[in-house]
Amino acid sequence: MKKPQKPDYITSCMFTWEKSGLFWDDEIVSVVTRVFQTEIHVRYFNNNGLINGKIYPMSDQQRQELFDLLDICRFEWDRDDYSAESGNNTHWQIKICTKNVRCFRSVGGSGELPPYGSEIKDLLEKIIGKDVCYIF
Repeated sequence: MKKPQKPDYITSCMFTWEKSGLFWDDEIVSVVTRVFQTEIHVRYFNNNGLINGKIYPMSDQQRQELFDLLDICRFEWDRDDYSAESGNNTHWQIKICTKNVRCFRSVGGSGELPPYGSEIKDLLEKIIGKDVCYIF
């Protein structure tokens, strides 16, 4: 007899933002934002490595709103690459992890937001602040 499978749900996600091209040594070139159940970890990197990082607490309501939105996205995104021709020299990637599948969905791009990208960014900016939110 086959064991019933437990419902799959999002447990965490990771946003990676990277800048390419020429820049100063002290300029931010990469930001990794990891969203867990109760907090968000943000780490800023330059060419020499880690500059600094910060942990932001997240309420159950904030987590639920973000994970509910990402749950919709993981099935509605129609492609894994949202790159577009633009003068923008940044690239982003989102990895959504679930209980049953370690990394369920990985989507990336540059110059174009995925569907619901503005809503995702708005939710994160409310938690960590607009000036330090590098996800798209």
